[in-house]
Amino acid sequence: MAAPNEPAIDELPSKAGEKLRAWPAKPLAPSIESELPQDLILALYGEKRVSISSSTSTTAALFDPLIITAWENQELLMARVLTSVDIIEMYLKQIEQHNRRGRQLRALISVAPKHELLKIAKNLDHERAQGRARSPLHGIPIVLKDNIMTDMTLGMDTTVGSYAFVGAIPRKNATIVERLQKKGMIILGKSNMTEFCAVSVAAGFSTLAIGTDTIGSLITPANRAALYALKPTVGEIPMDGVFTLGKTFDTAGGMAKSAKDLVHLMDALMLPSRHEYEMGVHVITPVELLAPSALNLEGRNCFEPIVYHEFKDTLNSFIKDFKSTKVHSLAEIINLNLEHPELCLPPKSPNQDDLTAAAGFNSGVLTESVQTAREHLQNENGLERLLEEHECDIICAPGDSALSSLAAAAGWPTAVAPLGAPKLNGQPFGLVLTSPPHTEHLLLQFLTAYEATFPPRAQPLPLHTVPFMSPDEELLPDKPIVEMILHEWDTRRFSCSADALAD
Repeated sequence: MAAPNEPAIDELPSKAGEKLRAWPAKPLAPSIESELPQDLILALYGEKRVSISSSTSTTAALFDPLIITAWENQELLMARVLTSVDIIEMYLKQIEQHNRRGRQLRALISVAPKHELLKIAKNLDHERAQGRARSPLHGIPIVLKDNIMTDMTLGMDTTVGSYAFVGAIPRKNATIVERLQKKGMIILGKSNMTEFCAVSVAAGFSTLAIGTDTIGSLITPANRAALYALKPTVGEIPMDGVFTLGKTFDTAGGMAKSAKDLVHLMDALMLPSRHEYEMGVHVITPVELLAPSALNLEGRNCFEPIVYHEFKDTLNSFIKDFKSTKVHSLAEIINLNLEHPELCLPPKSPNQDDLTAAAGFNSGVLTESVQTAREHLQNENGLERLLEEHECDIICAPGDSALSSLAAAAGWPTAVAPLGAPKLNGQPFGLVLTSPPHTEHLLLQFLTAYEATFPPRAQPLPLHTVPFMSPDEELLPDKPIVEMILHEWDTRRFSCSADALAD
């Protein structure tokens, strides 16, 4: 493993360094057997057994949604201390208290109808009681970024955070949603765009989330929220039914509070890998990463022309996956935004320059500028040269470094591991890692060793201690959007949970 100039790893206590260097190989194949003796779990959580068919209000005393991980929830499920029904009720309570009320985190656009969630959870509890647990994530809830299509039977729109797609009806679930359901996971809600998947996990709305990443929109917020995350090689995960900016850089990825959870989540999203590595670690530090400006050509960003060139085609493919929608092209979206500026063009984002720039590209013609930009990113990122020069497998850098951009340019998978939080402001920071294409198993193996070696991730402050939003801070004009979404649901007789939309 190579690290850039910051000597964070070398400064770690010698015992931790020795432990990491000597870490043995461990298979990544998931197990659904409990890792802790049942009597120990009961000693930790009390002799309280919850009936599969019952629901109690005792869940608040059994776990803290801010800090518990998916595998810890799974331990409680295996020991019959909790049911999936209890877990769902606990997370719904947390969402109700702090999504649009309380601390007004606004991380979720919509939440599945409560009665549907409880029905699904009860069925999964029944399967578990019959010895038919589907995976290590059986009965565990998850949040999806709202650019991932969910069938209308799940009771949530797929809006991409835009008024243009409110009320649109997908033909079916995205493939990745079907994969999650086959593993026994419960689709709890749809998050707002970019950083809000990470907020959902960090704020205790869920232990797991699926986001998408072009050049850091999954990796960067995970770093700031003290989460483990992985953006796999583009093409490793099917992206039908998922809105993306383009085909070259975009893919879905996972976020979790523990490396173990992330391994199980990526196993659900990707085809299983049989790779195993001897994980003894030799650290080489420092090494020199290229500056971000190396990705520019003649002073211009090389990512933009590629994304603009691909955008119309990827958008059209996404729109075709809807059974019905009020917009059918990029031009119609631009016009709709102009017709409803109060909904679509808020004061902090009053224009749609990127959309109009993409509309000006002829997606059917590969221009010389696009081809030149693509070749520059692939040839000038410097990562392959670093691996060859230092004979290493993984490059590691501070979470806010240029490494995630360099990896996106190279088409390499990227991961994040939490490192700590300074006492000055409590803002978490972590490490970003990358390795050659199709070596996600290596990154996940490293993360499991890292988690077992270093201190636990920085824990968030209790939400009741977080200051309320300043009364002078301007909010987005979303009241008419909320009313319009509720009207759409009423029209289709959705009995939706109002937790995500309550004032």
